Amino acid sequence: MSRLYDLWRQKGVAGIARSVNIRLVKLLHWLISIPLFLLAASACLFLLPIRRIKLGIFPTERIGHLALNPDLFCRRKWLGNKLDADLEIFVAGNPANEQLLEMWQRKMTIFRLPFLHSVLCATQTLWSRSIFFQPLTMLSNEYVEFNTAPPTLEFTDEEESKGRTQLAKWGIDAETNWFVCVFARDESYLNAAHPDEGDWSYHDYRNADIDSFTPAIEEVVSRGGFVLRMGFHVAKPLSVKSPRVIDYAQTSRSDFMDIYLTAKCRFFLGTTSGIGDVAAVFDRPRIGVNWVPFGNAPFGKHSLFIPKLAENHLTGEKIAFPELLEAFKRRSDPKLWDGKLALKSGYRYIDNTPEEILDVTREMLDRIEKEYQPSEIDEKLQITYRQAFPKEHWCSGIATPIGSGFLRLHIDLLTARA
Repeated sequence: MSRLYDLWRQKGVAGIARSVNIRLVKLLHWLISIPLFLLAASACLFLLPIRRIKLGIFPTERIGHLALNPDLFCRRKWLGNKLDADLEIFVAGNPANEQLLEMWQRKMTIFRLPFLHSVLCATQTLWSRSIFFQPLTMLSNEYVEFNTAPPTLEFTDEEESKGRTQLAKWGIDAETNWFVCVFARDESYLNAAHPDEGDWSYHDYRNADIDSFTPAIEEVVSRGGFVLRMGFHVAKPLSVKSPRVIDYAQTSRSDFMDIYLTAKCRFFLGTTSGIGDVAAVFDRPRIGVNWVPFGNAPFGKHSLFIPKLAENHLTGEKIAFPELLEAFKRRSDPKLWDGKLALKSGYRYIDNTPEEILDVTREMLDRIEKEYQPSEIDEKLQITYRQAFPKEHWCSGIATPIGSGFLRLHIDLLTARA
């Protein structure tokens, strides 16, 4: 009874009903899963002398996992030259992006069966013990795979025509013009898309203010580019008014153009979030700003980033890089993924300033235009940052450079001892 009373106090009557329903659904999933597992395992064993079949759960709920997890799988197969080994069959649910799932279905054997997908997800501990299970996992530190193997996906001629037609409506000629995608994560998407799944505020440490991107947007426009603001259910409109700046998230977003724009942009400028991961799938350069957790970095060819700084939430003193790298070195540490737990541990993140975002954007533009020339001190600072990683840090192998200006600006935090 005390447990029921605690649930009532925390969640109310609706919350108790939801908790009970979730438990009943999980029980139903288990009851269905056992005969399905036996049937599938028997079929796989029967066909084993001919060809080994492996079954997998295709990640569909978040666009980042829908993009990166299968791409990592395909890149590893390419690197290992194992293109014709096993027959992998995947079950998908309703996707975060219809276009992306359609493109994957052209490259992999994927059946869209939402109920079966939910059953498999709920009982994955059972399926994952089978020799016929094919995982699609990743740790978000696969720098080598994404920086060496080629991209997997491509557009059809019909899709290319569709995308170019839409660009032309915005005044962008696909042959002569270039554009940049800009994205600032806020709390709106998860609250709108998944309102019944609880309190999402533990993710707020990943957010940023789109207005802090204004100088960077103006810099892109001044150099002759267009800017498209990405997002789905964004908190507020862009403040920049220019015929070369399109608030796509507020006006005409679609699943198809989300993928097409990210795949065709000169580079993607944005915070830690799934839509930016699509850029890595298509090998588009990426600037990660306000990047968290500290020590992690975006991967993908020609990428660049600046992390959020952190301060002691009691004293307001900025925390040195070596101390942060030591504090966030284990991927299993819950405070990496929960901003509230990081705060309880004494760490409060500090958003990048508009000037910092502008500076790293200028560096990316200079790199693309072959005008960037790092100084000797810039190269030494990059090395110093890499050497500050503990050997056991879960991201010690990621070599994506930090913006040079950012390192020079915070050289005192970089060179301080833990």
